[in-house]
This record gives sequence, C-alpha cells and structure tokens, in this order.
Amino acid sequence: RQLKYRFRFTDSNPEASHEDPDEHAFAYFSMGGGPDGLSVFPTATGYELTWFGCYEPHDEEEDNDNVIMSVAPGTWYDVTVTFDWTIDDSDENWAFVTCEGDDGTIERKKRVLSSRQPLTAMRLYNYSPSVAHYSNVDVKYSPHTSRDG
Repeated sequence: RQLKYRFRFTDSNPEASHEDPDEHAFAYFSMGGGPDGLSVFPTATGYELTWFGCYEPHDEEEDNDNVIMSVAPGTWYDVTVTFDWTIDDSDENWAFVTCEGDDGTIERKKRVLSSRQPLTAMRLYNYSPSVAHYSNVDVKYSPHTSRDG
C-alpha cells in the first residue's frame, strides 16, 4: 500500500503568503475517503511540506510533528507514502513519508499518523493563487490480509 508522486509549486504572492501563512497552502494532495494528505504550507520565512489529517498542533507555539521537510518553489520533489495497516500496541495506524528534492534535500521515512482508508480517490488543488505541477503518480494497493488485524 504505497503512493508515489512528483510535484513542484510556485507562489504567486510570497509576501502575502508569509505575512499570513494560515490562509495559504500549495500543492494539496489528498487521498482516499479519509483526512490524509500532504500540502505545502508557508511559514514566516519559507515553506514546509506537511502531512495533514490525524493530528494538528494545538497552538502556534507547539511544533507540528507532521512537517515532513522544508521545500522551495520551483524545485521538483519525489514523495513516497507507504501505509502500514498492521495493528501495533498503540492501536494506531501509521504511514511513512519520504521526500527527496532535485536539489539534493531529503527526508527519509518520517512516521505520521494515518487513517485506515483505501486509496480510492485523489484530490489535487491549491488553496492560494499559484501553480502546482504533478507527475508520475503511482498507487500500489494490496487486499486486506490477516496480518492487518
């Protein structure tokens, strides 16, 4: 159960994005019927590829455990999300996200909480004036097994 895709984004108005980051997002990629997905969110000084859905920080001072890595406009990134549907002692479902940029930046196997939804649909869009490019979308799915719980 794995999803791979490639993306890059632009920000048509970086001043506005960095001034009010909560109102902007780019390269939104949502999958399945659940809340899981990835998006680029601006910060005061840059941009972060972030997993969203199962966990949100309670306030602005709290670190967001779902930040995958810092990203930059105009750079292509390869993203791999591997879903682990096995049941562990925590009773949580996990996904592992790897992101590698053409500029040499990489984050390997960042663990994030995930819902247990089949990859039945994808949604691609932006929350802000910008352009996002996607390519090489690859979805691998396997049937439910006894190991899945």
